[in-house]
This record gives sequence, structure tokens and C-alpha cells, in this order.
Amino acid sequence: MNETATGWVLEVLDRGGRVLRRVWTQPGVLRVGRALDNDVVLDDPFVDAHHLDLVVTPEGVHVEDRDSMNGTWLAARRRVRHASLSDGQKVQVGHSTLRLRSPAASVPPAWRDATSHGWVSVFRRPLVLFACLVLAILALGFDAWVEETRSLSAGILANQLAYPILGLLFWAALWSGMNRVSSHQPNFGVHLGIGALALAGLFIGDQGVRLLAFAFDWHDAAPWGELGAEITVIGLALFAHLQYIAHGRRSLQALGAVVVSAVLIGSPALGDWLRRDDFNSLPALNPLLKPPAARLVEGQSIEGFLDQAERFRDDLRQE
Repeated sequence: MNETATGWVLEVLDRGGRVLRRVWTQPGVLRVGRALDNDVVLDDPFVDAHHLDLVVTPEGVHVEDRDSMNGTWLAARRRVRHASLSDGQKVQVGHSTLRLRSPAASVPPAWRDATSHGWVSVFRRPLVLFACLVLAILALGFDAWVEETRSLSAGILANQLAYPILGLLFWAALWSGMNRVSSHQPNFGVHLGIGALALAGLFIGDQGVRLLAFAFDWHDAAPWGELGAEITVIGLALFAHLQYIAHGRRSLQALGAVVVSAVLIGSPALGDWLRRDDFNSLPALNPLLKPPAARLVEGQSIEGFLDQAERFRDDLRQE
């Protein structure tokens, strides 16, 4: 390396190319190996006790292999005994990779922390978490009231709320565990708030679609509307979770969230659609049990209903 600098930075990389540690070098000999008396100790069983020397001089940096068993490889392609290194060049020893950098080398700009600056940063606020939990509980309670055909007692309500709340806690714990692995911060409250808001969004989306289907007589389109609403809500929730546990391009994270949501929600719906002709004695009451005032288009008259019933009866007799 034709530089006049007297020091260099030696980086130890993992297999993914991430820097594990950096060592500042000065003119002289830098010993590299597995033995504890080396200047750079590599905990790698494929590295010799004294594997190589890095000779740092004002004229440049040179690598000298010390008759190692597995050799020293330049750019992982050429085995060398003696070689001169340039800025950014990699040397592979055993299963470890070393990279030499000039102190004047540029570094990429800092990543923007979406959890501090983006829209998902609101979930860090305790008041927002409290509001999300209250909204989720109200949505679950109202959903139980809408779906229950019997009188809604406290026991029935508690039973209806128990499983979704346990599922919400498990969901938040799962994302919190992944967050702990990726950034050493669990952020349990954040993931709990995202999950609670998604739970409320699922109820609002489903009930909104059903109300529109009842109001405008769109019963055939209601299942597809509910499917679209569920995919949207789950996709947004996955995207929000990913903003906290992974750094990367937001467009790729959004695409991945939508794909996973479509697979999770769409697969059961596809199975139901394939079995749509199977006999089912349970009527679809959800679009029907709505207040008459919510009807915005003229429905079927009693005479029309009776005529349709007679046609069904005649078709059954012919079969």
C-alpha cells in the first residue's frame, strides 16, 4: 500500500461481512493466530496457534504466512505466503476474514432509526399504548356482543375475551423476543401496542365491510371485502413490527409484510372458496343482523322472497 500513514485499522469480519471488532495497528509486526500471546486472537479452530504476521511499515502493509496448515488466502481465491495488502483488501485465514482499512477511509452514513423518527415511534409513548389496549378491549367486547345470539353475561364476555387477549400477549412476546435478538431491546410494550391496534383494526374492518354489504346489498362481495381488510390490517401490523426489529429498505419490508399477510390470511380463505359448494346448514347471519335503518338500498319484497322460495322448491322436485 503506497501510503505515508503510519497506522492502519484491521477489521475482523463474520461470515456475513459484519465487523466483529477493529484493531488499530502501528508500525511493527502484528501477530495473528489462535494462541493467546498473539496481538490479534482468533477463536477459530481452523486457524493455527501462530498463523500469520502483518508487517506494518511506512511504505505499506505486508502479510507473511507462518507455514499454517490451512494457509492464508487473498480475497478467498489465491493462497499466498507473502503479499502486499491494499486498502479494503480481505485476507481469509481458516474460517475467519480480516480486512485492512485506512483510517481515512469513508464510512456509510448513519441509518435513520425509524423507531425514533418514523410514524411507528408513537408506540413508545405510554399513553398511546394505553389507548391501543383500551381500543382493543372495546373492539373485542363489541364483537362478542354482535356475534352472540344469547344474552351476553359477564361469564360469556370473559370467555370471549380471554383467548384473543392471550393470543395478543403471545404475539407481542414473539416479536419482543426477535427484537431482543436483533437489537438487544425487547420493546414489549411497543409490540403489544401494535398488536392491540391491529386487533381493533380487524374488528373495525370486518364490521365496516359487513355494514356496507348490508347497506348496499353487496352480500356476494362481502367475503372478498373482509379478506382485503384483514390482509391490509395484518400487513400494516407486520410492517410496523419489522420497523422495530430490522433495518433495511422500507419498500422491501412493506412488500414482505404484504406477501406474508396475503399468505397467512388468503390461504384459509382460498380453502373456504374451493369448498363453497359444500352443504352447510348454518346460515350466514352476520350480514343480515343489522338495524333496518342501516339499509340504504331497497331490499327484496316479501312477494319476491316467496316467489324465489317456490322456484327453489320446483328445482328440488325436478332433481
